[in-house]
Amino acid sequence: MSKKCYNSAFNKVHAASKEVSEESMLKAAEEKRCGTPLRRLKIENKTLKLKDRKGLGGAGRLTDKKIDTLQKYYGFAIWQNAGNLDNMVKGVQTVLPHVASSEQNKMHDNCPNGPQSWCKFKADPKNYKHKNGLPPAIVDFIKPVFEDLADKMLLGKCLHGKIQNNNECLNKLIWERCFKEKYVEKLVIEQAVYSAIAYFNEGATFVSKLFEKLGISPGTFTKRACEQKDNNRLYHSARKSLDSSKRKGEKP
Repeated sequence: MSKKCYNSAFNKVHAASKEVSEESMLKAAEEKRCGTPLRRLKIENKTLKLKDRKGLGGAGRLTDKKIDTLQKYYGFAIWQNAGNLDNMVKGVQTVLPHVASSEQNKMHDNCPNGPQSWCKFKADPKNYKHKNGLPPAIVDFIKPVFEDLADKMLLGKCLHGKIQNNNECLNKLIWERCFKEKYVEKLVIEQAVYSAIAYFNEGATFVSKLFEKLGISPGTFTKRACEQKDNNRLYHSARKSLDSSKRKGEKP
């Protein structure tokens, strides 16, 4: 495949990411704000038995996939209600009961109504079938996390403004792909920026989308490796944020 064809496909994949808006960076930050404390809670309480005498993890419990779902809806609540703090608070408060709902325990009272609602149950209550929700013991245990996430002072920072930590993180990703010490052409810098933005917004799985644009079908091992890389990054991020990890670095 020619270099011109490669560049064309690469640019198509990341055309929407050429300008790193404050909104896109804020979105990534707010989604991680939800996922990281939940993963940390899961790591810190690995051996804990809840009210139902079962642990946090395992099938039908607080799995990584379920945390991803909670994280996604939290980010959605932020973006759907941008500029309206009261609605943003209500949206965040709706996330946990919505995701925890099951056929036996439907908790969609505060979800938006109507056929255009993001809540599929409210959009079509007669035909919608719930997937596995969360047991009441899990909901009670992680509820304090969502109470903190719904704090008005915290959400007030999400209405607008820059996220300096994310700017620094993105810069790090760019310079990992394009060293400052070595002179390169403009095209190389542009590709480094596009790649860094895609990785920042979507994780390593953006590689699969790039392959598809190039006309290459990503294999099972490629997809698995990308997913594993993202999972490892989130796992180590959660571990580094633990108090026990921070204490290891302290001088006696």
